[in-house]
Amino acid sequence: MRRATWSPTALSDFELSVNVKCEGKSNSGIFFHTRFQKSGWPVHGYEAQVCNGYKDPRKTGSIYSFSDIRDKSPARDDRWFNYHLVKDAFTIVPAPAG
Repeated sequence: MRRATWSPTALSDFELSVNVKCEGKSNSGIFFHTRFQKSGWPVHGYEAQVCNGYKDPRKTGSIYSFSDIRDKSPARDDRWFNYHLVKDAFTIVPAPAG
């Protein structure tokens, strides 16, 4: 598993564009606006879901539990796609292009 962490002192609005590939029905996510915890799943913040073929019904493009894309992912497993995430003061816009 590869992981990248970037933590400036203050981050509110941002635009992020990453190339993503899910292999073998994997399930992952891009977490933001979280807080440090010694252990466990993030309690604060958001997850931009990265899940194409895995059994979780929330698919790529979902903001997990807030704005869900159910059952059919806009991207496919085993292919690179660009995930463009925009967060401004009022909205979060995930735009996966597969």
